Amino acid sequence: MTHYCVDSMSGNDGFPGNSELWPWRTIEPVNSGHFWPGDDILFRCGGEYGRLIVASGGIRGTPIRIGSYGRGPQPVFVPDADALDTIFCEKEYVCFENVYTTVANVKGAVGIRLSKTALGNEIHRVLVAGIGSEYETTGIRTRAPDTIIMNNDLCKTTIGILAIASVPSSVLIFKNLIHELTGKYIGSYGSGDGIVINGVNEPDCSRAIVGFNDISGFQEDGIDIWQCTGLTVEHNYIHEPIPNTRGSVSGIRSKGVKSGANIIHYNHIVNMVSPHTHGFGITPRVGHYSIRGNYIRTVTSRCISLYQGADAEIYENALLDSEYGIFCSTGATMREHDNIFRVVVPIKV
Repeated sequence: MTHYCVDSMSGNDGFPGNSELWPWRTIEPVNSGHFWPGDDILFRCGGEYGRLIVASGGIRGTPIRIGSYGRGPQPVFVPDADALDTIFCEKEYVCFENVYTTVANVKGAVGIRLSKTALGNEIHRVLVAGIGSEYETTGIRTRAPDTIIMNNDLCKTTIGILAIASVPSSVLIFKNLIHELTGKYIGSYGSGDGIVINGVNEPDCSRAIVGFNDISGFQEDGIDIWQCTGLTVEHNYIHEPIPNTRGSVSGIRSKGVKSGANIIHYNHIVNMVSPHTHGFGITPRVGHYSIRGNYIRTVTSRCISLYQGADAEIYENALLDSEYGIFCSTGATMREHDNIFRVVVPIKV
């Protein structure tokens, strides 16, 4: 287990790079090197580095760690002119922590991209920031199972976190701060959304959790769920969307599958207000749902709006200061009990 160091200010690529006294200067020795499970690759705080391509992986319980050392601002990774992603990883068991990643000002750019082979990666305490461009960009994009994305700060991209699940997945998206999303490239999938969970081939997400995230400044959906079953969405604080002139805004929008149930519990959703469009708290369509213990206040239309194909048990929610409490459309079914209503129309079927 070796500690490798990179210092863009005083390092030298001719050094061995295996201590703070003999650090590399550029990211090239890292991108082209071979590392072993348990190795640390540390970048000096205050430095600026290019595109990172993780060439080696760890094993379960002994990851390779990408992090920082020294005092000062987090080390910054900047994208290459010809690359869409700033950090790219297709290796297993790599842990990223305490670094700063910028996002290119081009359509499709991504701050951190994990491929479907990047099993067991973790991202902690990372700042991912775009520049608020008019293009479609994403902070963190993962296709990998068993990923942990936790305690990160993501801002000024079109989508905060995009998780694409094609196999049974235990993705944990937990305690992230997502804010100031641009959403200017409206019209593509997920534009202006805080977190997007996109299921492919209806994956079993019963071990996946989206929880305790703080999401604001989005233009369409705080959390957008597509074709998943068994996903748990709980204890998220979703608030203060940015007014837009296209489409509605929702705290949590979900299109599930006919089998299995998604769990939406104990979320705090407030101020889904847009002067130009409708605002919603939770909008399920297709599939089975347990909707419990949510606090939804001040939405311009419906706190909970069930669409065709949705079947939900709705209980112990507080639905306040809005036009409708629960709106059940044709083709949807529900069982409602023990909810608190302080709205103009509690239930409309």
